[in-house]
Amino acid sequence: MKIIPRNILKELDKVIAIGSESMIFRGIGMDEWKIGYGKFAKSKMCPVPVLVKIWHKPNKELLNFRKIFFENDPEFLAKLNIQNSEFKNLWAAKEFANYERIRESKGVKIPKILYHTKNILIMRFGSATSNNLQDWWKDQSGDTVQYLEDPLPTLEEDIHRIRNNQESLQESFDMVLKMMVELYNKAGLVHGALTAADILTDGCLIDVAQAMDKNLPGAFDFLYKDCISIFEFFKSSGLNESMDTNMDPERMFRNITGSDYEHPIETRNIQLDLDMETRIIERKSERSRLNRINHLATRQLNSNEAA
Repeated sequence: MKIIPRNILKELDKVIAIGSESMIFRGIGMDEWKIGYGKFAKSKMCPVPVLVKIWHKPNKELLNFRKIFFENDPEFLAKLNIQNSEFKNLWAAKEFANYERIRESKGVKIPKILYHTKNILIMRFGSATSNNLQDWWKDQSGDTVQYLEDPLPTLEEDIHRIRNNQESLQESFDMVLKMMVELYNKAGLVHGALTAADILTDGCLIDVAQAMDKNLPGAFDFLYKDCISIFEFFKSSGLNESMDTNMDPERMFRNITGSDYEHPIETRNIQLDLDMETRIIERKSERSRLNRINHLATRQLNSNEAA
């Protein structure tokens, strides 16, 4: 890690996650803290636990999938004609830009980004808006710092604890919906590939490289897919839909944007075909039921006459 200055990253520890596009390491970085209280507070650079995210070269399939999120983004569109080996740098730059945009909007909770270079991001989890020294720095007498626990689990990882717990599920759902509302209305972004694996249990949003401006073509479609993804997660986790009037992709979308989602024409046609087929089946079922009733009534009548 010679490309990162020692005053940024003091130590790189073990790998804690390996994905299809990146690896995440735990380490010790440097960040500014306010020591003391009130007028006696002083700023000092202190060692803090950090996570180091390093993107690696994507395979062809992943590269083609990721390019979908660039096609309507004018800021990055011109940079698409690059070698696969360089795409990791572009992807890291896009995530950094999205984090900065979210940070400036002062809405959604995100990791604090300490450093970005090429295909590397160094970030600090916990509260990105608070520098509570006691929460993070455990050794004020020197330059060493104890490793704290890894970041809070994601909703996906925590589901075993809250499954079928209506109160906990409702709180989590409300937290996610609030985050989606603020991401759209304050930061002006749509995540585009949101899952329960992208949200920590404290509401912190992670992995935002694919996020796009809400005014770009196709943004509404990606937002609606996000609504479906979150809806399906909570539904499969046991949240009772009747307990929450927002527990529906259509209503979630309306809550976020203030307008109804207009399904693409081909989707509407498919839905119309399905509705028509359903009505035909229902009519056939009704006719079958009536025929059955008539048959039984006729048999009963014949039986009575024979008696």
